[in-house]
Amino acid sequence: MTRLPLIAALSILLASPALAQDQSFALMLGNRQLGTLSFDGSGANTHLLSRLDNTPLSVADGTFEATSRASGNTVEYLGQNRGSKNRDIMITRQGAAVGAVSVSPADEMTELSDVAKVPAGTLTTAEVFGVLANGKTCPNPLTMYDGAPRCAAGNDGDGHER
Repeated sequence: MTRLPLIAALSILLASPALAQDQSFALMLGNRQLGTLSFDGSGANTHLLSRLDNTPLSVADGTFEATSRASGNTVEYLGQNRGSKNRDIMITRQGAAVGAVSVSPADEMTELSDVAKVPAGTLTTAEVFGVLANGKTCPNPLTMYDGAPRCAAGNDGDGHER
């Protein structure tokens, strides 16, 4: 298992050559390991599992599992959060266009869960991590969509993560 601070891990992923398919990372805050992240796959066939089990006061402990699978021109995505809040998000993409989004519980949906507002060419969380983890150079700009985006640092309010 690789032990790297979160920001350092992403910086190294962007600059390092492609690693083996099964990859495992320690999620760190300073010298404290908060949990682990494992990743496998490439392209639209990916699996990501992060497990936080040592956050301060256990406030963010839980898991996030994201899987995307391609079949022909269709990509199916399932993202599952388990912890203080539980949420499941399913996305179906046909080619470059998101065709369906399902968010459970329904009160976690936002106006950006409307497929008509999703720009073409967006990638799922698992696919974006795969681009970073498997990349040999810095990637071109990426647009990530998780089905229920909210405005926050790094999100421009239109569902585009920067």
